Amino acid sequence: MEGISEARRQELVAKIQEFCLFDDDFMSKVFEDDKEATELLLRIILKRNDLTVTESKGQVSVKNLRGAFCSS
Repeated sequence: MEGISEARRQELVAKIQEFCLFDDDFMSKVFEDDKEATELLLRIILKRNDLTVTESKGQVSVKNLRGAFCSS
């Protein structure tokens, strides 16, 4: 994550530490158009500093035929 300030990195780490990785709301927000946060999280999980995220997309909610919402 070249170019990211230390203050921004610490801010992202603080946000990440507040959640559980299995929290759907958390993961949706992390991957929702925030390449820096996505890259930092993946680097932490995979213990690799050579990863570069080029695009980050969140979940899309779609209505099923019965009218209930589901995620894809």
